[in-house]
Parts: sequence; C-alpha cells; structure tokens
Amino acid sequence: MKKLIFTILALVISPFFLAPTVFAQSEPSCGNVYGPIPSKYTHGNTEIVEQPITDCDDPFTLSTEYTNPYTLKINQTVVSNGGTIAVPEGKTRDYKITGTSILTGFTPLLYKHEGQDLRYVEIQPAEFTDRDLETYVDSYFSTQEDRDFYRTIVLSNNKDQYFYDENGEPLLDNQGRYINSRYYDFQYDSERKHYDIFPEISEGEYTLLLVEYLLTVSHVPWYKKFVDLIIPTAHAITPQTNYPEYRFAIDFTITKEETEPEGASSVLFLPGIMGSRLYEDADGCNTTGDGQERWVSLSVCDQLRLMMNSTGNSINDIYTTSDQSSILVSQVYGTFFDNLAEWKTNKIIKDYVAVPYDWRLGLDRLLKAKEDPNTGKIKFDVTSTIQQGYLYKTLEKLANDSYTGKVTIVAHSNGGLLAKALLATLDRDNDPLADKVDVLIMVASPQLGTPDALVGILHGSRIVPYLLNSREVVSQETSRQLLGTMPFAHHLLPSKQYFDGTGVTVNTPVLTFDSGSLTTPWANTFGNTVSTSQNMQAFMQTSSGRPVPAVDDLEMPAVVTGTQFNYANSIHLLMNAWVPSSTTKVYEIAGTGIKTASGIRYYTGRECGLINLFCLLFNPKVLYQVTHTIDGDGTVVVPSALGMSTTNQNVIRRWLNIDAYNRSGLLNSTENKNHSSIFDISEVNAFIKDILESSPSSSYQYITDTAPNITNEDRLDFYLHSPLDMSIRLPNGKQVSSSSPETNDGTYRRYGELQYISIPNTSSNKTLILRGIAAGSFTLEIEEYKNGSTTKRQSYSAIPSGTSTQIAVSLTDSSSLPGIVLAVDYDGNGSIDVSYDTMGQVVTYVNLQNAINALPIPSIYKKILLETAKIAEQNYQKSLTKNQFKKVEKLTLNVLKQQIILYGKLKIISVSDQQKIVNIIDNLLNK
Repeated sequence: MKKLIFTILALVISPFFLAPTVFAQSEPSCGNVYGPIPSKYTHGNTEIVEQPITDCDDPFTLSTEYTNPYTLKINQTVVSNGGTIAVPEGKTRDYKITGTSILTGFTPLLYKHEGQDLRYVEIQPAEFTDRDLETYVDSYFSTQEDRDFYRTIVLSNNKDQYFYDENGEPLLDNQGRYINSRYYDFQYDSERKHYDIFPEISEGEYTLLLVEYLLTVSHVPWYKKFVDLIIPTAHAITPQTNYPEYRFAIDFTITKEETEPEGASSVLFLPGIMGSRLYEDADGCNTTGDGQERWVSLSVCDQLRLMMNSTGNSINDIYTTSDQSSILVSQVYGTFFDNLAEWKTNKIIKDYVAVPYDWRLGLDRLLKAKEDPNTGKIKFDVTSTIQQGYLYKTLEKLANDSYTGKVTIVAHSNGGLLAKALLATLDRDNDPLADKVDVLIMVASPQLGTPDALVGILHGSRIVPYLLNSREVVSQETSRQLLGTMPFAHHLLPSKQYFDGTGVTVNTPVLTFDSGSLTTPWANTFGNTVSTSQNMQAFMQTSSGRPVPAVDDLEMPAVVTGTQFNYANSIHLLMNAWVPSSTTKVYEIAGTGIKTASGIRYYTGRECGLINLFCLLFNPKVLYQVTHTIDGDGTVVVPSALGMSTTNQNVIRRWLNIDAYNRSGLLNSTENKNHSSIFDISEVNAFIKDILESSPSSSYQYITDTAPNITNEDRLDFYLHSPLDMSIRLPNGKQVSSSSPETNDGTYRRYGELQYISIPNTSSNKTLILRGIAAGSFTLEIEEYKNGSTTKRQSYSAIPSGTSTQIAVSLTDSSSLPGIVLAVDYDGNGSIDVSYDTMGQVVTYVNLQNAINALPIPSIYKKILLETAKIAEQNYQKSLTKNQFKKVEKLTLNVLKQQIILYGKLKIISVSDQQKIVNIIDNLLNK
C-alpha cells in the first residue's frame, strides 16, 4: 500500500519552494539553473527563469543528515546514482519513483545537464482537457450510438442539458442508465489513463531532485481525498512552509538501446541478366577515356565490345564496379530497392547490399570475381579464390553486421543460379560461411534452364525492352552474335535435369522438325522431336554439319562451337546436386499465366526467288515457329523455376499468378508485368518482407502454395517471316505492336526475324496490319488456339512485298479461318493491287468457280451461282479493253454476293462456306 501511495504521489504536482541558498546571488562560477520561480511554481503555471549556481558541487543544497530513501526505475530497471541505462525507443515513458519518505510528501523535479547548465524538464502528465477526453470516447464506449451521443456531451458547453430534464430530474440513456453517472464514470476512467502517460525522456545526463515536505489536507470527505491524490487540484494539498524540508538527488544518464528485431537478417540481392552496368577503360566507339559504359548502350559498337571468344573469355577488358549505381535500379528494381531502404530505416533488416556482377561470365568465374580496393572495379581474376571474391566478402560482412548473424539472399532470374552455385561450392568445401545464409529466395530463376535461351542463341532475341522505355536495346543480329559466345547463355540452356531431373521433369520437346526437303534430314539425324540435352547440344554445334548462317540471316539457326557445353553441364550438375542444410530455407517463386517460349518448330517453307510483281520462281526455305506455353512468366517456364526436389522439407514452393495480377487493375502503367518486371508486383515485395520477419502469410491474393487454375483462353496467333512490320488494331483503337509488346490486349514478341502476336479471340473487327520496310517475300501463318491446342491454321507463303507495301486484313471472327484473302496495296496509294489466297496465289475467277463447285448443295442452286459467276468473268474480260464493262462486272459480282448471303440465311450453305466465297468475291471487287 505504501508503494502504491508513493507511486501516486510521484504524479502529484504541488507548489514547491527552492531553498534561498540555491539561488543566492553571487558571481556565476559553474553554470546556471533554469527552473521554476519558487514563489510562482504551481502545476500548469511553470515560469522558467535563469539563476546562477553558487555551489558547483551541490547546486541544490542537498540534505546530508539522511540517506536518500528513493529509488528510480526506468523501464522496470533500477537506476543507480551516477549510473547509465540504455533504454529501447519509446520505453523512457515508463518510469517510477518509489521509497519510504521521511516527511509526508515529495515532489520530483528533473533537470537535464546542458554543458554546465541544469535545465528543468517537465515529467508530469499535461493537464487533462475536454479535447483529451474526446480522444477516449471511441475506446470507452462499445456502440457507435453511444460514441456519437457522449462525444456530443464532451463538446458541449452546457452538459446539464443532457443530464437533467426541465424539472431537474436526471435523464436516462438508451441503456437505462443515468447519463450524468455514466458520463462521470467515463471521465474518471479517461483521466486515470491520461495521467498514466508520461512524457518521453530523451538521451542525456540528468539530475532527479526529490524535495520532501509536510502536507496539510483541507477538511474534505475521505473519498474526495483519494480522488484528489490521483487528480491533483490546487486547493486540496499544500506544503507547510514552516516545517522542515529535505532534498535528495539521483544523477543518471540515459542512452537509447538499439533493439535488434528477432529473425531479421540483412539482405544480399543478386540481380538478373543484364541488371548490372559494364564498363571498359579504352578509347573507341566515338568515346575516349576510362570508364566507358558498354552496357547499357544503344550503340552497336559498344555492345560488340562485350563479345567473348569461343572458350568464354572476354575479348576486351570489361568490368563492373561495387558502386550501387552499377545496379540498374530505377529501370528494373526501383520498387524493391525503395522497400529495402524502408525496411532498413524501420530496423526490419540491419542492412542490404546489391551485388553487381559481369553477367556475361560463367557462374564459376563470377564466384572468383574480385574487387580492386583502390578503384572499386570488379572483374574475374584467374589467380583469386572464392574467399577473395567480392561476393564472398560481401556476404561475410553482411553476416557479421546482421542483427541475427545471418543473411537472406534474394535473387532474381540468373541471380538465383549464382546464389545456388555459391552455396553449393561453400557446402562442398565445408566453408562455415554457408551456415550464415538462413534463407534463399529465388524469384523466377531458371534452375533447369529455359528454352528462351535456346531461341536467343539460334535466332537472336529482342533484348531488355523494359530498360529504355520499351525500345529495342539490342538488335536480333547483335544479340545472336553475343549470346553464341557468352557463358551465361549456355548455362541458361535447358539442362539434362530439365528433361530427366530429380526435381521436376519438363516433357515438352525443345526442338521439333516437320517433314520437308530441308528439315527431313534434320529429323533423320536428331529425331522428329528433341527431348534430351544431348541431342539439343548436338543440333546446336558445328559438328552437326549445318552451315554457318550469315550474320543477317536470322531464319537459318546459328551454330556454336560447343566448347562451353562442358562448363554448362558441370555447373548444372553442381547446382542441382545441392541440398540445403537444415539451417537454410529455400523459397522458389515461379511466375505463371504469361505466354512463354517452350520450343522451336522447324519446317520447310518457301521463298520467292524471282519477283516481277508476282512470284515467278519459288525456292525451298527453312522456316520456324516458336511454340509457347502459358505455364511461365514470359521467359522461364514454371517447372524450371520450381526445379528443386519436392521431397526436401526446407524447399518451399510458391506460384505467382502474374496473369491475374495484370488483369486486376492494379497496374500503374499500360504495360503488363512479366519476368523482367516481376519485382514491381507489390505482393512479391510483401512476401519477401514477411519471410524476413519470419511470418510468411498464406493470405496473398496472387501468391499461392499450389498451382493456380489458369484457363487456356481462346486466342489468335500470328507468325510473320518477312521484311514487313506487323501489328494488330483492336476495336478499342489500341494496337498490339513492337511499341506495345505486353498488354492485356495482346502480346508482341520478336524471335530473330520472326514476329509473333497473340491476342484474345474475344472481339470482332480486329485488323491485321502489315507495312513494308524492305523488298523481299513474306510468309504469314494465322492460327486459332482453343483449349490449349491449335484448331485452325491458315498460311500465306512467299508473297512478294516492297518498301511501300501495305496490307490491312479485317478479321471479323474465327470462322473466317481458313478462307481469308490478303488484299495487297503494293504502291501504298490506298487501292488494292493484288489479292492472294491461302497458298499465296493471285485470287482469280478460277478460285471463285472452284469454290462454288466444291459446295455440298443441290445442283440447281450450284448452277445458278456458276451462271452468275460466268457472267461476271465475261464482263471482266471485256473490261480489260473497254473500261465501261468494269461497272457491269462489279454489279454482277454484287448480285452473286447477295445470292450467297441469301443461301446462307436459308441454310442452304454453311456459314464458313458463305464467308469463304464472300471473301473471294470481295477481293475480286477490289482488284
């Protein structure tokens, strides 16, 4: 009970008079006291004045006849006189003064040391006001009706109108309780809570002065005395100045304790391919001096400086730097880096470092890439060890400084392979640093390889459109030259484990060869389908016997020396054999729902060898299609991103439904998210944060622990081999094209010289637009895709084109396949010059008559149609010499068109047959 009384007394503010000797007038010798004026000091009326200290050793004239009976506790820890206490942020509000007083009461006064001066610090709660009372309404009352009603009373200047009726009788509230009684209960409870909130004490050196005095209490009832002890009032308690007064002091220092959150590792981030800038100290490419940026650059000259030889060694002296500006943050990882900085500020993590690396190199060499301490340059050194490598040293430093002594590695794409290679090597060498990694988070990492790399090496890739406002950074010709020699492209190829691994096996063949004069020999050598890494590598290398294509011949697949396959196979073996220890958790995140390359289909097509408006000579030509699956993120197929063994309990799989996210309306741009921009998806960042805080949630909307059900929607796919530019105009006015490659309206991809567009087959009045950019011939294939497979296909082969060629094909619905006729405007004057059927032939009256003869209808109807067609043809022949017959020909064709439409309405002919013949008639009308 006595402890309670003294704790309560510590909250009581009573008038206090400093002894005259404290402020005796003398020459200041050791600072001043800034404190209350003794004659005016009352709670809430504290005027601070400056008074000189006359006794430097005893500025407050402390009592010496008694031992200090008081104890100060801060954050439940006793603070000894002259001691120092480290207190966590926000915990210096928790302080208590206990002890047995000699007299009957005391007042605590706190002074902070500021050099030689002592400055008064208020430690009592502020006066309680109606505004304070209002803040407690919501927490005290349980119903909104009560909250609104009693908040009105709090704010009212005439509370009695709510307490009493006109006769002075107390009113009841909706619960049948007296309003005034309930209000004062609420006020009493709120004031007690308020006076339990003490001001925060900042870091510094302090003196706590405790002044004892005798109390006299006015004659009031006992219950009023108790209330006054808790809620001080000026009249209730007064010191008796004619009686003894004792002063005691406690000197102490407060420092802030750095709280180390549990489970919060520091973060080492490994970006993906082309996520680090590369430099060279050399003149060239119209630049001079050291530090020339070769990546990122739009200059072909800069890009070709990145070339490597057949053994994977850099031809030029290329390096990156340890400066964080070498990471392409704003273009690729801006959102994630903003979060890392915020987590560090909020002490979720102690620190983070993104590791730049020369992504061209093999993983084994990246582990030995060393930093020059004088220049900050990072490059492979053949003499260095892994322990001397920049990656090793960065991981070691982060672990030593981490809150937990551990590091979480977050890796994107190829960064995940680098992380696995590091951990596998450390485990193999029994290096204790391996135990410092508690979590590895691999986001969209092609652990088993990706067919996208195969397409890039053989035909070239449209590289990194997200870096510079969706512009094509590297041409297909240049990318194929680079990828053919760079080790990273080889270890990204589908591995042996891709087809027969212990984790997940991918059953889709990566190469398919159709029968044909040019492709049958390949099928005979490598099989009609290639589903092993051995056969894939055999097809790719020069020993296959295939000719080396010219740099600009992107249709013929390239060949490589094969000298880097041994490296790729050995590094895959090392990575896939790695099993995380019991102290390391691995999270695999696979993006899904986006069209992703799964393989290449080669077939024998044809090209025009002799053009004189029409093609006069056809030659066989190797053509290809890139096959796709929706079980991927646009670059990496799901089975590869989830490539580790499912039997390991420390491996945790997650699927990210990127397609659902893109359709959610959460995008802050028109371009959909995919493999490259996956870190811009907010849930990916939230998931990583939850892992860092050891509280991964299962309530994410787009991240799931089982594969989401993604429906194969009906689509139209377009493949174009040509010197033409292809785009699709949709009914909403939007276009799917090279400048808008990835939206909900469709996908545009470029694989070598092959252009590919895929759009949902849900809207009518789509328009295919082809515009000439060079002379040559083109092959166009249109496929209808339903329920995961191709149901209809239409091809146009070896059709001549020029720089002025313009083609616009209206696609009303999928029933027009097959039967669409291409109407070509060769000179760009807006009128149709030639129309072609599906085989690339000119549409003629023979096509019309053959189509009518093929109709499965009674002969009487067929005879009527053929007679009309014959009349139209006769007028066409006459129009060749006499222009007036052109109108008669068109009139007759329109009559025939109406007959066909009528037969369709009468169900004499099918809708598809009707559309096919109408298309032929329309093309004859536009000749």
